[in-house]
Amino acid sequence: MVQLSPGDTAADYDSIRNYAGTATVRDVVGQHIAGRFVVNPDDTTSGEIPGGILVDVLGRRWYRRGGICQL
Repeated sequence: MVQLSPGDTAADYDSIRNYAGTATVRDVVGQHIAGRFVVNPDDTTSGEIPGGILVDVLGRRWYRRGGICQL
């Protein structure tokens, strides 16, 4: 089971890509983009799919919930 640690909101996808904090769920709420992203701790190799899977500076994979890729 994935342990979720809520974070704040992010203005855009780059905010998640550049994130190095401890939260494992973040909501993107920006102009013309939105979505909930959750870290998938079991995935260490997937490439980025813009808007579906984002890879942050720590190498974590953030999956969009309810979008292209679901966790």
